[in-house]
Amino acid sequence: MSKPKNLSAVFGYIFGSAVSVQLLMMLSVMVLSRLYDAESFGALAFYAGVASLYSVVSGFRYDYLAFGDVAERPHSYYALSLLLSLIFSVLLIVVFIFSVLREGYSVYVIYFFCVSSAVFYLGTQYLIALKEYRLFARCRVLQVGLQALIGVGAVALAPNAGLLYAFMFSQLFVGLLILLKARASLARLDFSSVVVLGRKRKAEAFRQTVLVGLQYSTPFAPVLLGGFFFTASEVGGYFVMLQLFSGPASVFRRSAINFLNGELASLSFAAGVIRAQRKKMLFITFLLVIGMLLGLMLAWWLQDVLVATLFGDNWIAHASLLPLLFVYFFLDALLQPLTTLLPLWGREKYALLYEVIRFGLVFLLLPLGLFFLGFSFSQFLMLYFGCMLLCYVLISLHVLLMLGRAT
Repeated sequence: MSKPKNLSAVFGYIFGSAVSVQLLMMLSVMVLSRLYDAESFGALAFYAGVASLYSVVSGFRYDYLAFGDVAERPHSYYALSLLLSLIFSVLLIVVFIFSVLREGYSVYVIYFFCVSSAVFYLGTQYLIALKEYRLFARCRVLQVGLQALIGVGAVALAPNAGLLYAFMFSQLFVGLLILLKARASLARLDFSSVVVLGRKRKAEAFRQTVLVGLQYSTPFAPVLLGGFFFTASEVGGYFVMLQLFSGPASVFRRSAINFLNGELASLSFAAGVIRAQRKKMLFITFLLVIGMLLGLMLAWWLQDVLVATLFGDNWIAHASLLPLLFVYFFLDALLQPLTTLLPLWGREKYALLYEVIRFGLVFLLLPLGLFFLGFSFSQFLMLYFGCMLLCYVLISLHVLLMLGRAT
């Protein structure tokens, strides 16, 4: 395994790859928004939301358990997660045969979206477990680049489905490349030992699967619920607008999550880092608050100009979402990474409790409001963002309490 010598280098590789990926994604959306309409982006958002949720649970979180395994058996965990994902995909076929979706959505497309997304996601998790940060960065950049190229090339052949093909084939291609790289290591594994490992940690894997299923489903609520309660055009407008802020926020959020998973899995070690960097972190927090206020003012004043310049005049009708999206994704980038720490530090029950609360707010109370009160899409988003941030704050306070006790 190749491993950078210090934590700054680790974060640098992860952060650098995230910046490159988000820049490529932003550039591709700027181009593709002039080639495809809001309904096409709405369909992509719905399918990608379902597939992203599937990908993180299909391996029953053995890919995640690899991060905290002191015995360092990433190949065994990768094999386990792939095997379980394959079995899960067979079960999906049954669902795919008998499912009935809202008109306009295809179970065929959902199935292939799920499979390609799972292959890619489990592969990149494997690279992080190996601490192959350089290769991880290259694979992420390659996937986004391929997605943009396929999307541009497919518009003439499939103007209504080019975005879908771009997402599926780019993830499947890169995921298979990672699998090919790992084939020699996987071939040397003793299958019986892999099964023993799976049985040994099955209870923990089950808890993590339930937890992450709850955790990862709620961020996709605007596109999952939106696909049933609102028009594809509204969902597509939201999906394109959030690229302005979800991309930059994701640069920090995903880098922080990967960093915490890979390097701060120990509570005592994390407490030492916080103790040593306390003053610096308080100063950074102050700067972030100032930056959020300035960014909010710019998003409010320049919303129409930003949307017309970046995505074209056809998208100005959705520009009013920008200030709301900016505030949410700014706070989300700071608070959401902390949700990964509770299960890493042995507090799965508390993490599950918070996720059950969040899931209930988002997928039980909000749909009732949509059904009986007829919220508009913007009202739905405001309520949704409020529910999400409330749970993030509760989790963050719990994490800070644990760190305080550990120091």
